[in-house]
Amino acid sequence: MATGETTETAEEAKSPGWSMWLTCKSMRAKFPSVRQIATDELDRLLKAQQASDGSNEVLLLDSRPVEEYSISHIPDAVRVDHGGDLTPALDRIRQENDTSRPLAVVAYCSVGYRSSVVAKRLEEELHKLPSGNSNRPISIYNLEGSLFKWANEGRAMEDSEGKTTTLAHPYSSLWGRLLNKQLHCWSR
Repeated sequence: MATGETTETAEEAKSPGWSMWLTCKSMRAKFPSVRQIATDELDRLLKAQQASDGSNEVLLLDSRPVEEYSISHIPDAVRVDHGGDLTPALDRIRQENDTSRPLAVVAYCSVGYRSSVVAKRLEEELHKLPSGNSNRPISIYNLEGSLFKWANEGRAMEDSEGKTTTLAHPYSSLWGRLLNKQLHCWSR
């Protein structure tokens, strides 16, 4: 019986569960002003959006480099440069500003650092806009656990050609430990 318990614990240690939890907690502490959205909540919103009349209620921003984005991303995500000009993202938010229904802008990267930077910067930029400039409630979020958690849960992803995939770029050998090993893909 002790052997079975040891094997089970060893298997648990191989999974990114505990490390992912700790990473998410660390991101929340590093970026306390950034609101987080859970993967299951985002999945629910995206499915509701697909079932609706086609109006956008969620805008996904992938803040990873092209090399990572091309391997996989959440369908309909727009790639943005986390350290660069966010004007294209702000323009896209303004374009979506044609209804009174709330808009959830969800940024993600591999584990949540780069996307938290994007979410924080977008929030700051939106606060600079004159009030009354928007008739649509806008909420900015970071996807907690980001694409690694999303991929580990087997949720919908596609590659740069629009083909369904389960693979994700592991970012680095260190951070890649948070992504199930069978999902690793370094290049297309």
